[in-house]
Amino acid sequence: SLSLDPPLILVCFDRTSLTLEAVCEHGAFAVNVLGAHQQHLSANFARRGLAAAWDGVRHRRGTTTGSPLLHDVLATLECTVEHRLEGGDHEIIVGRVRDLETSETGVPPLVFWRGGYASLGAA
Repeated sequence: SLSLDPPLILVCFDRTSLTLEAVCEHGAFAVNVLGAHQQHLSANFARRGLAAAWDGVRHRRGTTTGSPLLHDVLATLECTVEHRLEGGDHEIIVGRVRDLETSETGVPPLVFWRGGYASLGAA
């Protein structure tokens, strides 16, 4: 989260990313928060170019922005593009959260840290 009032988040994309191009053309995007058991989805959408496959991935269009929302995730955030900023070889997109849905599953989130998946253990 970047700001609570107004609700803003930021995401970063490689300047050559086809997803960045789509987000800028559409003016909106969704963030889908995956559960620890959904590494396969993370790996699928981490692919470059058109290699990410939507076949067999259950999703729907968000009612606020029309962005794809995955089924059975921990949370979804529908955002509109508020600002675009240079960030070296990446572009920083600041999004205004327009709609938020959360799940009550109690499943821990999927965390990618230091080049691999990690879990949030008790401190």
